[in-house]
Amino acid sequence: MSKMSKISSLSRLLEQLSRVHESGDRVLIDTATIDPDEDDYPSEYLWNDLVWELDNLDKFPRYVITGTLGRWNGRKRIYPLESDDLLSLVQKALRNASNYKVSVKDGYVLIENTHHDGANEFKIYALSPKGAEYFDDVDVERITDDYVAKNPQYFSKIV
Repeated sequence: MSKMSKISSLSRLLEQLSRVHESGDRVLIDTATIDPDEDDYPSEYLWNDLVWELDNLDKFPRYVITGTLGRWNGRKRIYPLESDDLLSLVQKALRNASNYKVSVKDGYVLIENTHHDGANEFKIYALSPKGAEYFDDVDVERITDDYVAKNPQYFSKIV
């Protein structure tokens, strides 16, 4: 890869990473905008950039991931999963993805990806201290988008 090609690829990626949509979403990475014929930017650099972006988000003691899987036989809701490690939840959401987009939207991390069967959508919410205490005693299975909207006291905004 020539030096000019590296600079061009890097500048396009940095522009993409810093882009804020009109809706207020902050795109951390979107592999669909990268043209493999033009962009000679190795995938490990993309991953390192995403890890860096995630490391620079606000930190919380616990997170929960919700979402749906697009399958050949229809959409399926995932069982919500808790973790104290945001990166591990992102890794789980990106497993088997051909293209993916990771953004911060309305205080949560949104992960959209495509694969051979369809498209998945995941949301990672940060639990507030009150939420972490509450979900010690209650199963996280009840966490859905509606539940988050109706119980904001249990969640913190990721920015």
